[in-house]
Amino acid sequence: MKMSDLFSAYSFLEYGISYLPKGHWDTNYDLSLELFNLSSGCALMNGEHKNLKFLLEQIMHNANCANDKFRAIMISITFKMWSGQIAEAIKMTTSTLNDLGEGISNLITPSIVEESLKVTKEKLA
Repeated sequence: MKMSDLFSAYSFLEYGISYLPKGHWDTNYDLSLELFNLSSGCALMNGEHKNLKFLLEQIMHNANCANDKFRAIMISITFKMWSGQIAEAIKMTTSTLNDLGEGISNLITPSIVEESLKVTKEKLA
């Protein structure tokens, strides 16, 4: 994937998925997860939104644990951000962090954000 364009990589990954036998999530779990994760990353970058949705649904439905769903969640959040669904992306991020026991601190106030932005601007200048 790194040595070719994402359209070619996506095509090869789709061929790989098409060769998986029926029940592949049970018999070839690791291969299925890897093919679907890589393919969903390419679909995101190539603007294949209909296929992206299908690939992500398959991963979320068939993944055995939260760790195996991580890449799909990350791609879902990125897609939501890129398509202007900022509130949904934030909600999904917060929910995922809470599921992992890593909530976002309530101590962050607008004044703290403004101060951080000021410091960042000074550093960039």
